[in-house]
Amino acid sequence: MPGDSPFRVPLSPVVPVLSTLACPYLMLNLSVETWLRFAVWLWRRDACGHGTLVLARGIQGGGRIAERTLVSYVSRARTRVCALFTALLALGTVVLAPAPAAQAAVLMPGASLAHPYSDPIWWPVRTETKMMCYHGNPGCRNPVQHVTWLMDIVSTDFSTRRPHEPVYAMGAGILHYGVHHDTGCGGENGRGNFIYIDHGNGTLSWYGHMAWPFSVPDGAYVTPQTQIGLMGNSGYWNCRTYPTLHELDIAVKHNSTNGHLNGTYVELHHLYACVRGIRKSWPEQVNSRWQKWNDVPNSLHVAPHILPASDRNHSCIPKTPPTPNRTTTVHLRRSGTDALRASWTLPTTGARPTSIVVMMQEYHPTTRRWTELRKHVLAATRTSSSFRALHHRHSFRVMVTFHNGTGYSAYSPWASAQAR
Repeated sequence: MPGDSPFRVPLSPVVPVLSTLACPYLMLNLSVETWLRFAVWLWRRDACGHGTLVLARGIQGGGRIAERTLVSYVSRARTRVCALFTALLALGTVVLAPAPAAQAAVLMPGASLAHPYSDPIWWPVRTETKMMCYHGNPGCRNPVQHVTWLMDIVSTDFSTRRPHEPVYAMGAGILHYGVHHDTGCGGENGRGNFIYIDHGNGTLSWYGHMAWPFSVPDGAYVTPQTQIGLMGNSGYWNCRTYPTLHELDIAVKHNSTNGHLNGTYVELHHLYACVRGIRKSWPEQVNSRWQKWNDVPNSLHVAPHILPASDRNHSCIPKTPPTPNRTTTVHLRRSGTDALRASWTLPTTGARPTSIVVMMQEYHPTTRRWTELRKHVLAATRTSSSFRALHHRHSFRVMVTFHNGTGYSAYSPWASAQAR
């Protein structure tokens, strides 16, 4: 027809039908605040704008003003009914939409909410292994195959395709899945099936190329005695050629923020292993020529160098990490224009801390999220710290954690205040 737009919906009628079916799903996933704002907007639009417009047109019509005013009242009533329906739909969203359930913490045997963290210092496998590439170790220097501090180790048992070499946490913390389905042989990314563990204050340990499924649920509290999975070959580009090769990627990151898998890779110099009930520092106590892990040769390109099996009964690993106790008394108060001062009490029992970390977060109204703003690392005797030049009238909160040679304490409760 003349005047018709030349535009046509692509893949009609598939796209229009799918779009129509998606609308109820999108509506049910809108927040309650959005529905209530829409209802208020309809109400205000009718009361402040539509009625006035109809009344003005009625005056222009002379004798028909009464009729026009009646029409406006009918229209206003109809709009308010619509607003009421919208409010009821918002209520229905609360009732029908799946609310996030308050799940109890999953504690693996030996894990403790009082002492949930310890530093990643333990060798994660108990079976015999060999080193592949780390970061320029002998046999991997030209070219450097890993631009980050990411260590590849492989099992010496090539007898079966079936994964059977257990992997344990390198320290106590909260385990998170990096993938939620089996990436398979080759996989969607170079790391395959991977998980990472939060050890407190932005310290993470990473485990890649693992078999599926993992041995513990997502979000579980684990310890160095917890088996978290099995070595595998997911994500390994040559896994079809060598289906019996089982490997593991491990790494440690510092300074991750806001619960994300970010931060900076750090070099692992030593890790501990239990050998006949005695804690050994590897790799230097395996071979005196290896003073750090980057000295261990790549056993696929150099003469084989075996990393021996260690005790499976974890006999030398403490049952509960001897980390400091947490504090439950934290305050955040104004200390000047756009300045806040955090204060806390030191724990009087338990292991003595060697340092204190105070983390401040800022609330962003537009995204409705708390994000990490600043972090103060203080001497173990400090009981207060000041934060200055904060955003005016923004809300802030702080928490405190204590650290010693074993790891971080449980976090303190949050204390909140507004900068003015």
